[in-house]
Amino acid sequence: MSKTVGDFLVHRLQQWGVRHLFGYPGDGINGVFGALNRADGKIRFIQARHEEMAWRRLCFMLGLASPETPVTAGVPAIRVEAVVR
Repeated sequence: MSKTVGDFLVHRLQQWGVRHLFGYPGDGINGVFGALNRADGKIRFIQARHEEMAWRRLCFMLGLASPETPVTAGVPAIRVEAVVR
């Protein structure tokens, strides 16, 4: 089978060392989900109900937030620099 754009995207994420992908499924991302399934679990998809909740789960995982951290739009903006480093 020939490679799809989703396969190339997943391959590049693997090259960058990405092991977890946070988000939620939708019509436009189904090709990426297919590529993730073909990648044999090298990248784990962690589903959230909303993009802000995906960000919050990432912050919890990296230790940048705790359950006491307020849920505001400012939290992601403050924390993005720490995640990139």
